Amino acid sequence: MTSISLCMIVKNEEKYLPGCLESARPFVDEIIIVDTGSTDSTVAIAEQYGAKVFRFPWNGNFSDARNVSIRHATSDWILYLDADERLLTGNEMRGLMPTQSTIAYSVSIRSKHILPSGTVEQVNQYQRFFRRHPKIFFEGVVHEQVLPSLMRMKKNIASCELFIEHLGYGESLEKINEKCLRNSEMLLRQLEKNPYDYYAHYQLGNTYGVMQRYDEAEVHLLKAVENDRNVSIRGSASNILVELEMNRSNLDRAEHWCRQSLKYVPVQVMGYWFLSGILTHKKKYDEALQMIEQIRKNSKKPTGLAHDLAIAQGEINYRSIVCYEGIANNAVVEGDSALAHAAVTKAEQVGIRSLKLQTIGIQTALSLNEYDIAVERIDFMLRNLPPESVSQKERFAVIRKKIEAMCVA
Repeated sequence: MTSISLCMIVKNEEKYLPGCLESARPFVDEIIIVDTGSTDSTVAIAEQYGAKVFRFPWNGNFSDARNVSIRHATSDWILYLDADERLLTGNEMRGLMPTQSTIAYSVSIRSKHILPSGTVEQVNQYQRFFRRHPKIFFEGVVHEQVLPSLMRMKKNIASCELFIEHLGYGESLEKINEKCLRNSEMLLRQLEKNPYDYYAHYQLGNTYGVMQRYDEAEVHLLKAVENDRNVSIRGSASNILVELEMNRSNLDRAEHWCRQSLKYVPVQVMGYWFLSGILTHKKKYDEALQMIEQIRKNSKKPTGLAHDLAIAQGEINYRSIVCYEGIANNAVVEGDSALAHAAVTKAEQVGIRSLKLQTIGIQTALSLNEYDIAVERIDFMLRNLPPESVSQKERFAVIRKKIEAMCVA
């Protein structure tokens, strides 16, 4: 890697800008900041960090402002950030060795989103790091991107271990709704000019989904699924349609869109996570566990989606527990101790345990004369039962002594 320009557009970002520049300054050769009308100390902060600051009167178009920023860049490569973002892996960026055919890198952006349904952690893929080239520029009045111009160049867009943390979507629901309203109005104006901009349809559908305007969201998402050339957008739009159908309590349609998304983009987490939840609800536990295994594999790979989820290990374990408990309990009801025992054993092999699973496992191990295994499971219960479960602990201790006596005899 030779030289790098950090290019930013800002307005009234005194709260976030110092943290952003602190994270990126050690790894870039110049900082270009285009201010679109700040009335706070944003410009002064930028100058303190040695940035070259340019004024650009806000005209309602994010791409126009971004393009001004990259036109002032002089380095070989361009990294663009927002003030509420932090560069997490600057050393990796400096260590990249691009080939001559590599025109850009897809970067992972991690962010916590506060939604009406709760807080989720997303991982998005954007081409935030690219060569400075006159044919590369931003498009779109909002949710602007360089991808269309990169695709027209027909050069290689590589993946890399470059991560950015985005803080802005962790704000209050009120502020998120304000952003959504602003973005939806801008996207509608964009679609008035070009009704065949399917990326704008996708973003508008996504925005309406966050605003819980589901019927309007569906119209635009279907247009994106049916017409966008980018499979990552089709896959992401399908996943949002999953959420819409789940809000309508239509699990069959939700499952349909899960499977469509996975056809478009096999390497992802979100589609498998949604599908594992739907299958668990339908008590198709074995198939749900297959989906969870795909999540474990894909969480270690760069996602193929425009917008994906990062699922906490605790959530994955909890869903796995529900599935293994379901399989084991069904086997007990059917009188199949061997199948129940196998389910508990398999869960243990992948590090999944619960008090209910181990209780079933103790019973099945005893019925199959697997005394050593029964003792191991009893010991787990004795270590993990809450302090107030005195009678249960005493009962398991008694069973353990009986097993020991049987083994001695």
